Amino acid sequence: MKESSILSAISLICFLSSYGQNLTITELHFPYKNGYEFNMTDTGTKYDNYNFPESQTVQETKYKVSDDPNKKGVLVFKLDVFNKSKDELVVSVNSWLTLGKKGMSWWVENQGESKKKPLVTNAIKLPLVKGNSWNSIFNDQKATMTCITTDTTLSTMYGKISCFGVSYTVVFKYEKDYKYYAVFREFYNVYAGKVHTEDEQYLLIKSTNKTSLVSRADGNITYSNLTEDEKKMIK
Repeated sequence: MKESSILSAISLICFLSSYGQNLTITELHFPYKNGYEFNMTDTGTKYDNYNFPESQTVQETKYKVSDDPNKKGVLVFKLDVFNKSKDELVVSVNSWLTLGKKGMSWWVENQGESKKKPLVTNAIKLPLVKGNSWNSIFNDQKATMTCITTDTTLSTMYGKISCFGVSYTVVFKYEKDYKYYAVFREFYNVYAGKVHTEDEQYLLIKSTNKTSLVSRADGNITYSNLTEDEKKMIK
């Protein structure tokens, strides 16, 4: 191969790599609609003071989507969370979700039914570009959402698909002696919606400035009622 051809090939590879890293997400085609169902299965591990695995649990969340009869354009997500290790229902709750040109937002049941304005989590803000960040709320706490990738390949029940990811850090407790916080990462496919999650919780001891991993959970989509034709759209 001539030197010029080699250089051209290298330039093309660099261009494609750069394009993937800087891909802009402008639209969401999530299958979230009346009648849609999907399951997320999480494997969680707790760690001891020496960061060795101490115990493990498997949790499954079953989602059922319906239209809100009282609010046009709003979806109701019914979440049933099961502890598969103990084969028991942990909690059942509703959340409300909106999808549109500006992105995706949701709020939980106790806020949605309140007369006060609900605390909305702006989970995805369009357009999405790697490095973009925006202020939001999560679990009644202030949170900064950051787009960490717009084009990464993940192995899922749909095969290997291109995904974008959003990360946010939430401080649950900030005391004189310690800080307890969590780092969440959520990965979505433009056509499949949420397919993978990561949850890491840390404890920072201020006197020693030592941070310990308390727990980690990895979740994956394990079921959906999409038709075979709808699945073919996912790539």
